[in-house]
Amino acid sequence: MKEKDRHDALLTRESVEAVMQEYDRGDTGFMQKYEFATNFDYVVFRPGEPERYPAKAIFLVAYSSIPGNPDISVKGQRDTFRDAEGGPIHSEFRRLAYEIENRRQAKEKQVQADLIREHLIKRYIDPARRRGDPAITIRAGDVHKELGLSNQLPNVCQVIEGKKLQEATGLGEPEIISGPASGRGGNMTYRFALADGLSAQVPMSDEQLLARFDGNADFRARRPAWNSEQRGAFCKMARAVNAIGLDWYHTDIPQIRFGRKSSHGSRAEGTLGSLKFRMPGPFLTFSHQNELVGLAGDYQFKAEAAERFGAAMATAENSIRNWLPHSPQRPGKWPDDYRQPAPDNSEGTAMKMPTNLILYGPPGTGKTYHTAREAVALCDGQADFPETEEGRTALMARYNTLVAEKRISFVTFHQSYGYEDFVEGLRPVPIVNSDGEPAGFHLQPESGVFRQIAERAETGELVVGSKPLSLADRAIYKMSLGEAANSASDFVYTESIENDYALFGFSDIDWSDPRFGDRDEIFAATKERFPDQDITPNKGLVQSPDVFRNQLEIGDVLIVSKGNNRFRAIGIVEGEYEYAPRPDGRYCHRRKVRWLWHDTNGLDVGELYSPKFIQKTIYRLKDSELNRPLIARLVSDASGQGAVGELLPHVLIIDEINRANVSKVFGELITLLEPDKRAGMDNALSVTLPYSKRSFSVPANLHIIGTMNTADRSIALLDTALRRRFRFREMAPEPSLLTESSQQTGIDLVGVLITINKRIEYLIDREHRIGHAFFIGCVTVEQVHAAMREKVIPLLQEYFFEDWSRVAAVLGDGFIREDKLDPPPGIEGDRLSSWSVPSPFKPDAFNRLLGKAAGAQEAESE
Repeated sequence: MKEKDRHDALLTRESVEAVMQEYDRGDTGFMQKYEFATNFDYVVFRPGEPERYPAKAIFLVAYSSIPGNPDISVKGQRDTFRDAEGGPIHSEFRRLAYEIENRRQAKEKQVQADLIREHLIKRYIDPARRRGDPAITIRAGDVHKELGLSNQLPNVCQVIEGKKLQEATGLGEPEIISGPASGRGGNMTYRFALADGLSAQVPMSDEQLLARFDGNADFRARRPAWNSEQRGAFCKMARAVNAIGLDWYHTDIPQIRFGRKSSHGSRAEGTLGSLKFRMPGPFLTFSHQNELVGLAGDYQFKAEAAERFGAAMATAENSIRNWLPHSPQRPGKWPDDYRQPAPDNSEGTAMKMPTNLILYGPPGTGKTYHTAREAVALCDGQADFPETEEGRTALMARYNTLVAEKRISFVTFHQSYGYEDFVEGLRPVPIVNSDGEPAGFHLQPESGVFRQIAERAETGELVVGSKPLSLADRAIYKMSLGEAANSASDFVYTESIENDYALFGFSDIDWSDPRFGDRDEIFAATKERFPDQDITPNKGLVQSPDVFRNQLEIGDVLIVSKGNNRFRAIGIVEGEYEYAPRPDGRYCHRRKVRWLWHDTNGLDVGELYSPKFIQKTIYRLKDSELNRPLIARLVSDASGQGAVGELLPHVLIIDEINRANVSKVFGELITLLEPDKRAGMDNALSVTLPYSKRSFSVPANLHIIGTMNTADRSIALLDTALRRRFRFREMAPEPSLLTESSQQTGIDLVGVLITINKRIEYLIDREHRIGHAFFIGCVTVEQVHAAMREKVIPLLQEYFFEDWSRVAAVLGDGFIREDKLDPPPGIEGDRLSSWSVPSPFKPDAFNRLLGKAAGAQEAESE
């Protein structure tokens, strides 16, 4: 019998199974009976079972056992069918749903299986156990990619499902969360229970699930009123979200949302939906629609809606799993999972790269509003506020809080703005004589807005003991504790440091009486005590007690001098004025102080305060001359007394950045704006400021956001040095945002904005278009008319330099009226146009603009 003469069906399942059972009764006897060699290459086996059989031997005996077939199991007939890859033996076994394997390759496959198993344990299971995760989710495609395998996805799935992995890790069988019906492929996703007692077969109760959302006060207050159907529907939908690997989390608005949110970050990487509480009842909505995922709609807390929601999630499962996947893979989180402290990161957290961003576009595109969103996102790590009235209100409330905390500063550039306003400049400061009387003025360096926020950003929050302590906005005073050149007064410094207070001398007068809160009362009492002395309100005998008793406040910082050239202690005032008389009548006044740093030898004052100290016992130091970061470093380095916390992000917003001479404003600092030139970065640079002579660098946690009106100046005309150091994001007009206003007013504002901008772009350029913000707040026809009359028409007048014919070409004759003027008597000439804005506009003015009214201008071709 030749191979070409064989029938299509050579074997039956029954014949093969019968021969396999004979082999199972004794493999050695089987091979000896039929005189087969034991050095065969290919084996046949049932899918998912460990037993392996010699493929050619099983085939030959099974074929020969079928009635009517010749006996080809005997020697001399065995080459009728070839035992080769792709040959009839292999094809026939595969037709009957058996699998074929090369024993030599199997050994290599076993090595590969061991490699996959080791990777699963080291990359997924062991780290999850160290984190204390209750479960671990593993996607076969991720493992396949991480190991760089080729066409081995079935092997990966087999290893994940295999007994050897379970034996090596002590885990039970994995739960198959998703994947194709074939049970093989990159989308096969498995979940192993890690925590004691956690089992996919023992789900938490509805009450336990609901309690996980109780961190939201509104949810906690409302859910007791839900009926059983509502409770069941919500729990079913919540489980559908979690089962597919999405996270449930709370926001600051506050709101409950689902999407992708890192376990350790404050920002959600992406949001798909939200829980809403509105009439007639609560519902889930896909509030943040995503084209990749393709989900939309609202789902009331009803059984039927829960079924539809689950079906929608199942349909979109693959898209959801490919949308912002977690790396490494992990189960979905519940809201209360975020209460757990983040695991320690032994490698540290990389400093976030500084942001230099300019939002540019024509007027009315929301650039200034979007700077608020960007600034909040940079400071908080997220600005996940919905595009609703409530969301905008919440965003601006958070923005204003950050402004009040001085983490966000805002400045507007203009033609007269310069380096002295932005970085530092010289300002006249009055000079007073020893009697406190004016004696002229001198020029003193004063910090601009950029230097101020840079120094605030550079000063990290101190943690003293267990309490945070910010130095950013505290008043700082210089104070003398005894005379540095007089050893007889050394006790003042020593006693103050040892007993946690600051001793103050001058007259032995008890200033405890509340009336001495008035400086004039101190002056009167001092004059009465020393009638023979020439005492004025500005003399030290009056001025210094007033500063020590009244002006120095709890929380202010004291810098203790050592002469005029050094300082030797730093402390925080913690108590009110006290009178503590002493036998010798000296140093009877004191305030409780917590000393954070002290050094008997002291440090050079030039490092802390460039003007050096003057011969006054106590006075407030000028903020512009202080090196606050040095104070923070000294306190943090003091033995066990403090530590500097993480530097908080700060943001400087520069509105209309293109209206000033950028080179003049930034000066030498333009180089320091580059991310890699910032303080703490790899290529950090510093410069010496020209007026204060202080070394200055731009901290990496200071982000800069600018806005640029392209109607004033094109990006192409912007300073080249600035362009290279900033990213640019266009804010274009978005007519679609006017859909709601169009419905409310009955005017096609979407079409109006599109038409106006087409005409402007034709007559000037695209950079002079107008934005949606001109109309976005309009809810009545009157408001639309007012926006046209008071905003749009004046802007077009400016664009076209009072060329009213072009204004009319953009808006049409419904908004601009043309009359003809005859030449005056005795003057020959052509009739001239006289332009005006009618009040009111023509009833069909908007239809005329859109080319929909009879007699209107011809509509532009598409």
